[in-house]
Amino acid sequence: MEFFLQTLVKRKFISQDTMLGLNQFLMIIASITAVRMMIFSHLHFGLSLFSLFLNFVNRGHENANALCVLGLGYIW
Repeated sequence: MEFFLQTLVKRKFISQDTMLGLNQFLMIIASITAVRMMIFSHLHFGLSLFSLFLNFVNRGHENANALCVLGLGYIW
């Protein structure tokens, strides 16, 4: 979605400020949805935080990060 919004900016359909506002709105909605999924399902909050941590610390190694989270989830 962000790529699409950036395309609209490049073609001068919307301004950069509008794109940033829409991008923030999309991030808020996605975050609310993710939190609702954690609350109303069998997702584990600790694993979610560990995954987020790995995404910041071990950037560029998404497959290895996913395997680490999967392994920890299996152990847990």
